[in-house]
Amino acid sequence: MINDLKDKLKRLGVVSQDLDRIEEFLQIRKFNDGELLTKSHYGLLIIGSGRLRVYTIFGSQEKTILTLEKGDEWVICQICTQKSLQLELNLQALGDLEIITIPDNIFRGLREKYPKLSEYILTIFAKQFAKSIEVASKSKTIPFRDRLVEFIKNNAINGSIDITHQQIANHLGVTRESVSKNLKQLEKNGFLTLLRGKIFLKNVK
Repeated sequence: MINDLKDKLKRLGVVSQDLDRIEEFLQIRKFNDGELLTKSHYGLLIIGSGRLRVYTIFGSQEKTILTLEKGDEWVICQICTQKSLQLELNLQALGDLEIITIPDNIFRGLREKYPKLSEYILTIFAKQFAKSIEVASKSKTIPFRDRLVEFIKNNAINGSIDITHQQIANHLGVTRESVSKNLKQLEKNGFLTLLRGKIFLKNVK
């Protein structure tokens, strides 16, 4: 992953001397499932393994903005972490998460020095925006039960998923009661089996 990053930066015009400096300051950080990432300015962040949930809080309810997968990139700019914004973004590990980062103080200088890198950052923002729009669109147009089934299928490993009803509610931006009600109906219909903190799939299509 680090070599891939260096190759990409080289294609964007970054010279060998700066590539060596980047490698010197690169950070590889690991987080446990459910752990919140600090609001440090990571600069450029790449998902090495696991997934990263980006969410905000409306009142007492969490709302997932997008989920980043292995290989996805995220640029954490200063404006994203300012409390004065009405929309404050939070970052949470899903599963065991590993991220590769270029610290903000290093990355900022690179963006100013290399115009092609600044242009590339705009494409990252565009991808992030498109993903967030897709999530928002699904929440408006797809029935909640279908979104619930899709979430379970996408996150199950070997036919099961370790997760609480509240955690599902946080991901989908609904109440825990709504999740519990729909899960019980799915269990009644023979699609899955519920245990405390665990869901076993049967015939979810």
